[in-house]
Amino acid sequence: YRPTPDPTNRDATFVLKNGVALYGGFAGNENLRKERDWNANSTYLSGEIQDDGMFSNNSYHVVFAETGTDGTAVLDGFVITGGNADGTFLQDTHGGGMINFGDPGIANCTFTGNRARLGGGLFNQGSASVVTGCTFLQNTAREDGGGMYNDGSNPSIQAAVFEDNTASLNGGGMSNWFTSSPYLKGVDFVNNSSGTYGGAIMNYNSSPIMEEVLISDNTSAEGGGMYSWGVSGGMSDPKMKNVTFEFNTATAGDGGALYNKFSNPTLKFVTIHANQSVTRYGGGIYNVSSSPKLEDVTISNNTSLKAGGGMYNTGTYTDRSTPSPLRVVFFGNVASSVSYGDGGGMFNYDWCSPTMTDVVFQENSAGHDGGGMYNNQATFALLRRVLFTGNFSDNHGGGLFNTAAYPDLENVTFYGNTANENGGGMCSWAVIDPLSMVNVTFVNNTTVYGDGGGIFNSTTNGYSLRNAIVWGNSPTQIVGGGTVTYSAIQGGFGGEGNTSVDPLLE
Repeated sequence: YRPTPDPTNRDATFVLKNGVALYGGFAGNENLRKERDWNANSTYLSGEIQDDGMFSNNSYHVVFAETGTDGTAVLDGFVITGGNADGTFLQDTHGGGMINFGDPGIANCTFTGNRARLGGGLFNQGSASVVTGCTFLQNTAREDGGGMYNDGSNPSIQAAVFEDNTASLNGGGMSNWFTSSPYLKGVDFVNNSSGTYGGAIMNYNSSPIMEEVLISDNTSAEGGGMYSWGVSGGMSDPKMKNVTFEFNTATAGDGGALYNKFSNPTLKFVTIHANQSVTRYGGGIYNVSSSPKLEDVTISNNTSLKAGGGMYNTGTYTDRSTPSPLRVVFFGNVASSVSYGDGGGMFNYDWCSPTMTDVVFQENSAGHDGGGMYNNQATFALLRRVLFTGNFSDNHGGGLFNTAAYPDLENVTFYGNTANENGGGMCSWAVIDPLSMVNVTFVNNTTVYGDGGGIFNSTTNGYSLRNAIVWGNSPTQIVGGGTVTYSAIQGGFGGEGNTSVDPLLE
């Protein structure tokens, strides 16, 4: 079906009306609407008004919903294709498949092969439509929102698929702007791409709510999976629960899975797996002046060329990054460069104060320093009940590396970490005030060619250990100056309450 018999009328469109429901997917022999099968009997609404296979003369919008359209207007069971919003008037550059200023119900539709400047498949403005069971496939935006663009809109999108959509600038699958807060449940974003920000999703002063969402195999210059940006004091704070980011790629910038800029997202039961930053930082997550809250999150097997294989945090004196991971596992992440590959699990740079509780850094690796974590320059990480185990650095600090940084450690264990050079468990440079370390354990950490199998410090007063166990590290337990009290140190160590009696750890 085409919206007009006039092949020259590009303004022609299917207009939704209140009280009118349109249903596709019939073979013609049904007795009841529920007997239709829209997958087997595709019903097309097409903007190909000249039937010549050329996009340049197609309808600007295949479907149109004006302001005031409500849920009694229904579009259900159609393939919407061939829209090309490339007009000169502003409205005619938005929503090739559908332009929506109302709240119609949209269900069981496929938006495919549509084009626009904004919102190749569907453009929503001031809309709270319910979109259910729809697929957005191979739509294109010359700027933002290949599959969907939301402008001040809060649609509910459920059981949907965004696949193979592209945007020249931002949001290959979806672009959310100007305080949009769409609700997404059971939605898959697969193999979408954008040229600048957000391969799957771009949020600009917008805060989507996401449950049971898969974001996989998407690519962008930055924020391969999702890019969130709070601009001029605006909020861009997505809320995510049971969301998976996997195999997404930042091709030329930062943040393989997520890029957060002045953004404070909430992540709960989220998996961030096998994403990569090909040329820069933050294979899993990149945070700049952002404070994400992570709870029960797994960050695994992500890769960056430079620092922060799993996560990279940076800030300024006035706008700091203060992420708060709770029950988070960093496993198998890699910062690969032999010159710049610092912080295999996490890298903190310049005015960062992450607070980590019940966190595990396991089998992460750095081509340079800090296999598990690297703290650099005016960073003040707080570590409570944290485990570093099986991490590797090709240079210094198998578990943890600090330079001019001051983490605070309590109930932290370093077990079985390795550095080729100094500090199998922990290595610190240019630390002039002692690092507070209470109830810490350094056991069976190793340096291959250097020294300080347990702890290496380059200054004369770089650590303050209390109630610590330092045992079984190779080739030595502690190198460098500091104070140790009420601790069990293999080979003995001067200080009040210290012992050299074997603690008999298994």
